Amino acid sequence: MTAATDPPRDSQRLFFALMPPPGVAARIANAADRLGLVGRRIESSRLHLTLVFLGAVESAIQARLCGVAETIDLPAFTLVLDRLSGFQGPQIAWLGPSSPPCTLLDLASALDKNTIGGIDNYQFRPHVSVRRGIGCVATARVEPIAWPVTHFSLIASGDGGQPGAYRELGRWPLERGRPAL
Repeated sequence: MTAATDPPRDSQRLFFALMPPPGVAARIANAADRLGLVGRRIESSRLHLTLVFLGAVESAIQARLCGVAETIDLPAFTLVLDRLSGFQGPQIAWLGPSSPPCTLLDLASALDKNTIGGIDNYQFRPHVSVRRGIGCVATARVEPIAWPVTHFSLIASGDGGQPGAYRELGRWPLERGRPAL
């Protein structure tokens, strides 16, 4: 018998995310290096902006999540990462937008409201974690990094509901040429 907190055997740790193209990921990693941040560097291949963290999800629900993603009808947009900050509790330094585009907020909201029940009191704070195990990080402006966002993804992390390597399970395009609201 397993403990009540153990994820089901057929579950995967899932999240919807924006995954930067390799060139943008390299610019993010290089910017973090130039800032001289202490802590463990997050590999370029693991850099992402979480839209909605779903946790351990049984495989039977995955098709429903993909169906939700299929209904998203939003334009492509440019995300500008121009702010350094951190989360004290988990000791994470991150880069994020000082002014998140409305389309980014709409995307996160649409996914959150239409997934496996939503998250109570969910406060979306868009960011890309760049270091773990840091001390205090003062919020500061950084040289802007433009990220043309053309799709979002469903990502699995690890196996059996436990953290680990990332695998893209699905990718959905955002419309190019459609004006952002």
